[in-house]
Amino acid sequence: MDCCDNKKEKKASKGFLQGLAYGLLPHAGCIALILVTVLGIAGFGSFFKAVLGNNYFMPVMIGLSFSLATVSALYHIKKNGVDLQFLTILYSTVLAVNVLLLFVIFPVVAVNTGTITGAIVTDAPPDVVTLSVAIPCPGHAPLIIDELKKVDGVISVSYRPPNYFDVSYDSLISSPDLILKADIFNEFKASIIKNRGGG
Repeated sequence: MDCCDNKKEKKASKGFLQGLAYGLLPHAGCIALILVTVLGIAGFGSFFKAVLGNNYFMPVMIGLSFSLATVSALYHIKKNGVDLQFLTILYSTVLAVNVLLLFVIFPVVAVNTGTITGAIVTDAPPDVVTLSVAIPCPGHAPLIIDELKKVDGVISVSYRPPNYFDVSYDSLISSPDLILKADIFNEFKASIIKNRGGG
């Protein structure tokens, strides 16, 4: 193996590692929110909820990951000249990490952490309303679920990708209209898809 092949391998490895870092770094907030939700760390959860409570957060984070990769690419080009292999690996890795997080990891984690159960007040079967919520990615599902837990009369919440929430509630205490008045829906618009019950 000559020294040129070794340099190419190092550049490819560097491009992959940088792409991985730039793909993951901007999503650190979503990853942290999921972790604190799973671990039940209330103090940190409120911090991340405040940060992630903005509907434009996810597009900004994706843009940031590609911006960081572009800064790195420009620096690399200035120092080493145009290296298509490095650039391809760098941007492919950033794209792959974003796709993996948004369409595989966040949905799986949100589904697995997406059910809460509250107290059942009556013996009657609960009514269920299905909401479509304009969340930018499944990483925001735990945020929606946590806010729905605070609504009086909500018994359980289940999340279904990409943006559906099945909310069981006691119709003597709550209703779809009251559920839709949760503060979180001021930022993330919600609409009723299906209402199975009298509420």
